[in-house]
Amino acid sequence: MAGAPLSQIAVGDEGLMIYGRLVNLNACGLLLSLESLPAREEVIAPGRSSHVTLNMAHGNYQIPGTVISYERDAKTLLVGFTESIQPAQRRRAQRFSIAISMSVRPRYDDGRIDPWQQVTSKDLSVGGTRLELVKCIAAPSAADIKFRLPEQRNELKISCRVAHARQFDIDGRSSGSPFLL
Repeated sequence: MAGAPLSQIAVGDEGLMIYGRLVNLNACGLLLSLESLPAREEVIAPGRSSHVTLNMAHGNYQIPGTVISYERDAKTLLVGFTESIQPAQRRRAQRFSIAISMSVRPRYDDGRIDPWQQVTSKDLSVGGTRLELVKCIAAPSAADIKFRLPEQRNELKISCRVAHARQFDIDGRSSGSPFLL
């Protein structure tokens, strides 16, 4: 795939970087056409650990894996997944998966303010948090949030804008009344 963006592959314990383009991706792994080769081919031998940063048109993804095979003549590398594919960190501050009880009061552009509701954070960083609001009729444009960090005495009170909102059904499908912010 000559038009596919270059992806970065770290192989072995040394973290040697090589580059390639995605040829195929399925539930078991991915096939890459290599644009660069290591000086020592044994570092991409079957069984070696790898970490692929896959660059796709809609975002970047991290894929921990193991080298399944390397075809020297075709310059292809087959990598099997050892963990699930995760979106690459695009934020300035790293988000941590942490469940913190929070009180949230959604606010809307037209001036409406919903009552406070208890939620649990999905993740948290210096720059934001991801929350699931079940009692919303529409996606809010802002929110007031109150919470206490673990092992802290003082409650934090912040007002924030909503950067992203996605509507979903209780079973996880799109189009219900709850929102993931």
